[in-house]
Amino acid sequence: MKHFSLTRIREVFPQFNTRPITEAEFWRACKKFKIIVKEMPLLVDGYHERKNGRYYIIINKKLKGVKWLHTAFHEFCHFLFDVPDTRENYVFYRNMSGSVARENGSTEAEEIKRRRRQREKFADAFGLACLIPKSELLQLTLEDHSDSPDLWLYAARIEALSEFKF
Repeated sequence: MKHFSLTRIREVFPQFNTRPITEAEFWRACKKFKIIVKEMPLLVDGYHERKNGRYYIIINKKLKGVKWLHTAFHEFCHFLFDVPDTRENYVFYRNMSGSVARENGSTEAEEIKRRRRQREKFADAFGLACLIPKSELLQLTLEDHSDSPDLWLYAARIEALSEFKF
């Protein structure tokens, strides 16, 4: 994963984490970077790939509304930070395989899993911060969530936002 840079994010989404980023802003960013967005039947929520020199974000056609937009931002994050510097074809999705260097005596398989989890956690936090700025999430933690477990789930993700300094 390329080094996280709030500056890089704000070049694309100047209001990142200060107000919700809109679907229209997502589409403008995709147009700016010439990313083709497609909906298809998938077993996963989405993935990002480069094929024949073109960038694609593929989203499960069953997704709608906020889930669709969160997945779109999640995959856009992979474009911003996980794109290899080579011109080779690649696909990023949760069960991708690959080779990485070992760290701290861990096996190569353990290291691959650790890095995948870290990339996915970062992309999830990015997608969430695009939808709900941290200040609004903090406000949610003060509210009664007994009638809306979904709100509690979002509020519980504040830790991930803090970990990546959003």
